[in-house]
Amino acid sequence: MTETEFLDEVRRVWELIESQLDDWAEQHDLDLEVSRMGSVMEIEFESGRKMVVNPQTPMQQIWLASPRGA
Repeated sequence: MTETEFLDEVRRVWELIESQLDDWAEQHDLDLEVSRMGSVMEIEFESGRKMVVNPQTPMQQIWLASPRGA
């Protein structure tokens, strides 16, 4: 997979994550804030805890960082 193909796939994954989070928050009456800066996605929960999802392009991986127990 080329870098361009990988980044196109990342964009599709971001759209899927946002859609699923919107549906989940609506079903459970939760307040989630999803923001993107470049290729980094940040998800903030009502509690203030945050998760960060970002691509690691050289390895063609998507990483998730969150505090323990988030």
